[in-house]
Amino acid sequence: MSQTTAEYFAAVPAEAAKFIQRAKKQGQTVLGHYCEYVPREVVLAAGAYPTCLCSGRFDMVAPAEAVLPPSVCPLVKSSFGFVLTDQCPFFEEADLIVAETTCDGKKKMFEYLAAEKPPGDVHLMDLPQKPAEAAAFDHWLDEVRSLASWVEGRTGVAATEDRLRDATRLMNRERQLLRRLFDFSRGEPAYLTGMEALNARPVVSGDERYYGRLEEFLGELEERRARGEGRLPGAKRVLLTGVPTVRGAQKVPKLLEESGALVVVNDTCTGLKSIDRDVPEDAPHLLAAIARRYLDLPCSCMTPNPGRLDLLDRAIEGWAVQGVVDLTWKGCHTYNIEAYQVGARVRDRWGLPYLHIESDYGESDLEQLRVRVETFVEML
Repeated sequence: MSQTTAEYFAAVPAEAAKFIQRAKKQGQTVLGHYCEYVPREVVLAAGAYPTCLCSGRFDMVAPAEAVLPPSVCPLVKSSFGFVLTDQCPFFEEADLIVAETTCDGKKKMFEYLAAEKPPGDVHLMDLPQKPAEAAAFDHWLDEVRSLASWVEGRTGVAATEDRLRDATRLMNRERQLLRRLFDFSRGEPAYLTGMEALNARPVVSGDERYYGRLEEFLGELEERRARGEGRLPGAKRVLLTGVPTVRGAQKVPKLLEESGALVVVNDTCTGLKSIDRDVPEDAPHLLAAIARRYLDLPCSCMTPNPGRLDLLDRAIEGWAVQGVVDLTWKGCHTYNIEAYQVGARVRDRWGLPYLHIESDYGESDLEQLRVRVETFVEML
């Protein structure tokens, strides 16, 4: 019996694992990464498949705390716990790992992670954190060139201009398909739930089967719309902002949709932030255009970070949002500090209710959160 699209997206990590195992048997190189700042166009052009590594299970936190302090954010600890316990098939299969200097917790964790791979298999990208400065861009462009050279040296495939352009078209296609997906929750009623949007995200870039199933799902959503079958009718329209909600760490969007809300958009790294902008395919200096697109991602590690407020404004307006929930993982200081200005923007510019949640991957606070979320939803 063939898989339905719902079954496929529920099993995306398992499907992705099968894909990279097949790729390895065919002699392809697999490159693991955690962060949206890793320019996947460059990785693809240099002959490797970029693959998101595991970071979303609570039971992976305790093993990491044998090495990392308990005060480190759960995303960092879970990432390292997967590595220590050999529970992430993508890390096990990865020939290469790209690390990046986003937050202090991650960049120090990578020092320990590097010991779990042969020498030279982990490459660190130094991410400048003042993106508006010309010197920062020049430095980042050098880092992108260095990444290309490193991957080329390991795969034997040159990231030529033609290959870069093909990879750019492929990544733009991925982002455009996901933007089309998000568009199904713009109007009233919405034809897509927040959990459906989160679960449809890819693990591996460049997997044509995934793109085909995503296009098939878009066709099913068109049929939903034609039949007028809205999702969660009468639900309040909520925007989720803040930290990424990776698979296994989705308790807040789940709580929202169990409590009478619909997450019509999330502007996180697992949502709109990662797909908001394409790379111009006709750019005369394509590598520079790729570098600029990634450096402009509005992560809270950047200072200042006006791009986050701009994206928030566009999402509130574009998806007719009625309230905003801002999620911070405990120990994530940059998102926690930004919560003040995000809340002020939501209340002062948009006159909307705002709820800031600070939590971790565990479920010890689940019922307390449920009360807070249900109270918030009732206010909308």
